[in-house]
Amino acid sequence: MNATAHMFDTYRADDATDFFAAAYTDKAAPRESDPVRVSLIPADDMSAYITLSRKSSSHGGGAVLRFRPTTTYKVDMRNRYGAVTICTYGELTETLNNMRATAHNPRKLNLGHAVEFKLCERWGLTWEFDNSSHKVKGDISMDGVEYQVKWQGASL
Repeated sequence: MNATAHMFDTYRADDATDFFAAAYTDKAAPRESDPVRVSLIPADDMSAYITLSRKSSSHGGGAVLRFRPTTTYKVDMRNRYGAVTICTYGELTETLNNMRATAHNPRKLNLGHAVEFKLCERWGLTWEFDNSSHKVKGDISMDGVEYQVKWQGASL
């Protein structure tokens, strides 16, 4: 078993996630008009799209799992699990800016939170900032299913 698979298995051992809502654009450097897509991937299958990298030295420099999908990974996710378009990249960044404008601690919010907001909006749920551990619950809970939301480039 390689190091990435071993770390992912360790992560999953006490994880509360049923599905990953993997969010991405078709390009690594998206333009405002590029669609933001979300694929719902069973948690145990997510290891196929995870890479091992290093944290910055200011964050300890240790190993970290990341959802950093290549173009090939993105095509594979769409082919295997489908994808829905939730907005454009410009709309996503505008959502994040609006969220930050009213947040108590705006620096804590990132594009992953904006994806959570957009998914909650789509699914008829109310979004709340929640910093609970992935061991306790997913980012979004719906009908007893826990979804962990990951924007391209996010660490696990």
